[in-house]
Amino acid sequence: MSARWPRDGGGFITGIDAANDADFTSSLANPSGPRWTGPMRLRGVYPANIGEVLGAAEDLWLRMANQPEVHGPVLGTASTGERRVIFRFDGNGRHPECCQLLAAASSGDSYLWSQDGSRGSLVCDVQWQGNSLVIDLTPARQMRRWPEGEAVEWQVQALLNRMQAIGRAL
Repeated sequence: MSARWPRDGGGFITGIDAANDADFTSSLANPSGPRWTGPMRLRGVYPANIGEVLGAAEDLWLRMANQPEVHGPVLGTASTGERRVIFRFDGNGRHPECCQLLAAASSGDSYLWSQDGSRGSLVCDVQWQGNSLVIDLTPARQMRRWPEGEAVEWQVQALLNRMQAIGRAL
């Protein structure tokens, strides 16, 4: 699945997950299967404020990093300033919590926020590349224009520093 905010500031574009095409309140990939009851569970209101989304993403990524079937995170920063988090999945897909975490992390819905009359996404692209989940974060210059943008950008950088330390420790 690929999810992206277009550069012109228009609506959210989703890839192959048809459930995401019409609204931002779609459920996880298998609505009839067991639901993960962690903080990333479906929000009743489209979407939460920036702080809630950032906290939920941090919790999600830290839980994923502790899964035996997930290797990473690997952080990449392109020369253009793009920030990227990569989780590599080495498993058979039989561990339910890991599968639910990966489903939540690969859903563009997990990163949407709405606050003070503005809305956006913590990430600009989420996609699978082979066995790796690649998450491209919204550029820092764009984050600074959000409500409380300077603080949000600092918090995102702190999260990336923690994720990088975890990646080295694994």
